[in-house]
Amino acid sequence: MRKLLFAFTYCFLTLSGIAYAQTTLSVSPNYIQGHPDSIYYNDTLQYTVYIKNTGSAVFNGDIIVSAGVDNGGSITTVANDSTLTLITNMAPNDSLPVTLNFPCKDSIGFGIGINTVVIWPATDIPGTQYGDSLRDSVYVIGFVGLPPSDPWYDRCGNISVNPNPAYTYSWLGMDHTCTPTYLRIRDLFGRLVKELDINERQFYVDDLPSGIYLIEAGWPSGHRTTLKLLKH
Repeated sequence: MRKLLFAFTYCFLTLSGIAYAQTTLSVSPNYIQGHPDSIYYNDTLQYTVYIKNTGSAVFNGDIIVSAGVDNGGSITTVANDSTLTLITNMAPNDSLPVTLNFPCKDSIGFGIGINTVVIWPATDIPGTQYGDSLRDSVYVIGFVGLPPSDPWYDRCGNISVNPNPAYTYSWLGMDHTCTPTYLRIRDLFGRLVKELDINERQFYVDDLPSGIYLIEAGWPSGHRTTLKLLKH
């Protein structure tokens, strides 16, 4: 009787261990974002994320990583990556990188202004649980009514603004050889707020009310660059 009870207890514990040992796929909060916090309409967004096994069992199988736009109640899928195939021995706490690229345009769910990008993993392995997904906000720059061929959508090179958000002043960073013909600050309706000195990379914003502004740079080619600035 004692042997039978021992065998029953051992079997129960073993089966319990099998029942509670499971894989859980999550998106690590640490990721590489291949773009600034704002991007031009129709440009390409790129994310390199890490899919992590946050469960207690080894994972074997295929993983599909998807990206979508949260439209407030529904998510429109904009990209799927299936490069994580035939994975073997993905132990708990192991991570695998994957890169997703997708254009930023309204035909796949994006709109002008703030958009929420969601990235999540999926698999057809039975019993797999899912943990955290990734949510990121990106500001899409563009003007309603203007086609992508308009100068607003093209530029000589990249510019950056730091600090951003700004309280008193910001610096313009330029990683190209072009010299702008003018620098301006506009509001979100495109109205001119102030002209900036093209020879000065530091500009003051302490006289501006709190809100979102657009830094506009004009280039000798006639093209313009626009970058979002948040004034606290």
